[in-house]
Amino acid sequence: MQEKTAAELGEWKIIELFKQFSARSRYLEKYDDAWSFKIGKKYFSVSCDALVYSTDVPKTMSFEQVGRKAIIASASDIASKGHKPTYFLVTFNIPRNLKESEIKSIVRGIKKGIKEVGGNLIAGDTNESKEIVISVTTIGYGNKPPVKRSLGKEGNIIATVGDFGNAAAGLLLALGKLKAKGEFSNLINAVNEPIARIKEGIALGKKEILAGATDSSDGLAISLYNMVKNSKNLGVVIENLPASEDAKKFAELNNINLEDLVLYGGEEYSLVISVKKDKEKFLKEKINGTKITKIGRVVKGSGVWLRKGNKLIKVKNKGWEHFKT
Repeated sequence: MQEKTAAELGEWKIIELFKQFSARSRYLEKYDDAWSFKIGKKYFSVSCDALVYSTDVPKTMSFEQVGRKAIIASASDIASKGHKPTYFLVTFNIPRNLKESEIKSIVRGIKKGIKEVGGNLIAGDTNESKEIVISVTTIGYGNKPPVKRSLGKEGNIIATVGDFGNAAAGLLLALGKLKAKGEFSNLINAVNEPIARIKEGIALGKKEILAGATDSSDGLAISLYNMVKNSKNLGVVIENLPASEDAKKFAELNNINLEDLVLYGGEEYSLVISVKKDKEKFLKEKINGTKITKIGRVVKGSGVWLRKGNKLIKVKNKGWEHFKT
């Protein structure tokens, strides 16, 4: 029998190998993307993320943008817990032929990202490697327990903080997979300079209106399925796609399926939240100037569905997945 490769296994089956023996936080779910603990009256969350140049960086990104993105991606995980990303540990792996100016540009981007989220670099490591790999561990904290990556209860409202579709469309352009009609440099910028909802996540954590949350770096569909995975016999019905106006225009002009851009894209770093059903009035508010978009409800039954008229269409559990995408 031929042994399976990493590409055949996929990211999630490989993660499952580690889940078999990883310690579980009493404050988070099994399939969360962080670990949490309490010291005194403060709750702390820890998460790590890696940026690999050959798989995560399109040719449109500058070295400074690479450094910044490495920080933003890791900080976004902590912000989705309602905690403030505060301390950063950076492992900096680079090839020996990388030029001094390029190294300084990446470091400048790392500094920019940390300053942007209001944190501090506290430690790290530097190594030689065949390509640029930046691994970032982020520690955040708050006065309240972390928000779990789950749905909560039936009837809760599913919403997003930040629109979807721009980064997915921008990635098609940045990777040269599409020669688009119209001027869409702003879409490429959504890939090069992603906006993580750091302040929004922290603010929502303080309001105690959330039953669950996650940041969407791999696409809306996978984000929702990750929340479903941590919820017993609960699913989501999407009634409104949170597509940006630019994504709608891009899809129409270039004959691209808008649902694919919104559901299966990735790289948005928007927040996907489950709001307690008795807190629906808060959806009318803006969080740090960003609107909250109601997209659906939590229902009985494990899965994610999209309502089209009177029909419910099953949403595929796919998006960005390492080794397979």
